[in-house]
Formats: sequence, C-alpha cells, structure tokens
Amino acid sequence: MVLDDDKYFRRIPNRYLGYGLALSNSMTSSEDPLTSMFSLVGQAFVIARVVNKALIAQKDKKTLIPIVADTIVFEGVATIILPSLIVQWVYSAIGCCLTRPRFVALAVSISALMLLQEKIDSNVSDIMDQTIRGGF
Repeated sequence: MVLDDDKYFRRIPNRYLGYGLALSNSMTSSEDPLTSMFSLVGQAFVIARVVNKALIAQKDKKTLIPIVADTIVFEGVATIILPSLIVQWVYSAIGCCLTRPRFVALAVSISALMLLQEKIDSNVSDIMDQTIRGGF
C-alpha cells in the first residue's frame, strides 16, 4: 500500500513522530523507557517514509536509487540532525536554569520543533534543490 507522502508524512501531527529520534538523542539515559520509545518511533517514521518513497518511485516507474538517497538525506538533515541540535540547545539552556529540567525541557523542545517544523523542512528542501537534487 502506497501512502500519499504529503498527506501522511509531511503534515501535523505525523511529522512530529519523526522527531522522536531527536528527542531521544538529547535525553540523558538510554536505559529510560521513554527515551527508547521516542527513539523507536523516530526510527520507524524515517524507515516508513523511505520505504513509501521507494514504493511511489517504483509505481511511477522512476529511478529508485536517487529518490531513496534524496529521502534519506532529507530525513537525516530535516528530521534528525537539525531537530537534534535544536533539542540539545533547549536542554542546555533550560538545564542551566532549573534543577530538574527534564520534562520542562521536553515540553519546550517539542514546542520549538512545532514552531520551526515548516521552516526546517522548506530550508532543507531549498538547499537540497540548489545542491544535491541538481545532480539527479
């Protein structure tokens, strides 16, 4: 079954599932069940999006490798790297001010990602259009 990429992977709230990996990367304990859950959800989102893009490419008889590579790079930057940096910055900023910052930092991080999601996606897409996608 092929899903409409814009409807299921780029819209709220599904897009936030991909940020689970960024949230888990900044939490302190990898043994924590909450951290593990965030990580698994984030990984599942990225894998599901890559598989879905591959199925769309196959259905449309397009070249598979460039589309999968493009999706992996986009998700790596827009879903994992930049959100991880934002969440890490929020944890650092809140951690110096509060004695028990974990859930406050988590709430602020999710809020920051909600506010910045469209900007992150559009900027990463624009940069990829000007660099990597020009070669495909």
